[in-house]
Amino acid sequence: MANMCSNHLTATNDKVYKMFKRLAKEKNKKKYKYFNIGHDLFDIYCEGGNFVSFETRWTPPLDLPLALSKKFNCEVEMEFSEPTNFIHGIVTTFEGNSVTLQLDEKDFDRYYYDESKDLYFFNDNYYESDVAVLELILQEKL
Repeated sequence: MANMCSNHLTATNDKVYKMFKRLAKEKNKKKYKYFNIGHDLFDIYCEGGNFVSFETRWTPPLDLPLALSKKFNCEVEMEFSEPTNFIHGIVTTFEGNSVTLQLDEKDFDRYYYDESKDLYFFNDNYYESDVAVLELILQEKL
């Protein structure tokens, strides 16, 4: 079974949200191939406010934000995380270009899971979620 990468996407055009909402209802998810991103999207959840969550196998669809940005003439931001494969970052589009900021494998060595407390330890603090820690590390890189 593939590890699933969690992806969270926002866009400045309501049409992106509406497209995901419509596609989430369809049984044949292969329509995503329209964007030629090489990933199938799973478990799409449209939370309102132009915020969409979905999963992909193994890795994030890094080309999707730019494809959406160009098709819908808007800005798109996508956060992604699959910590077991040392993947965590963000893709942002602006004026027809995209920028990806991603953690490297060394960043994942900066924290650890404390089994006795059932928490993650980073910079002298404990956190309930490894993703919360990864977000802090990512913020340091901005």
